Amino acid sequence: MGVILLVALAILAGFILIAIAGRSPVQHVAARPTGEHGDMAQAVVESLTLAQFEALCLRLLEGLGLVINGPVRRRAQEIEISAVNPQPIIGGDVLVHCLLAQEARPVDSSAVQSLADTVRADGASKGILITNGYFAEEVGILSEGPPVELINASQFRKLLDDHQISLT
Repeated sequence: MGVILLVALAILAGFILIAIAGRSPVQHVAARPTGEHGDMAQAVVESLTLAQFEALCLRLLEGLGLVINGPVRRRAQEIEISAVNPQPIIGGDVLVHCLLAQEARPVDSSAVQSLADTVRADGASKGILITNGYFAEEVGILSEGPPVELINASQFRKLLDDHQISLT
């Protein structure tokens, strides 16, 4: 009887830890890459048109196993994509904002907060913000709200390479 109780408590503790981890935003903020290869690859990623950026984002999300389930909304320099992660237990509705960087201006915390607010309002399980630029330093200190994953230019390029998605 004691073993069963111990196993039940361990399972309960595991679910509690998963729930706590699921509520904490996952932040990824990295500096601009350096070096000849990094600079050349970044120059290509940073010079994308909105249509090219949208196509790459859609292909990447599908490559990651997400299913696009709603209309793709376009605004000036921004694409909003509604998707579903079909995996049991960890899956659910995912809201993706793709921001085309303007020149050397970093994406600030207001864009991240806007996504977090939309994720909360729509009842999505996660938000993803993809940019072909970089995030401002203050973005890394955001800790409240639903889970939001940030993908900057370096990570975007790496994910494209990992999933063998070409820029052309």
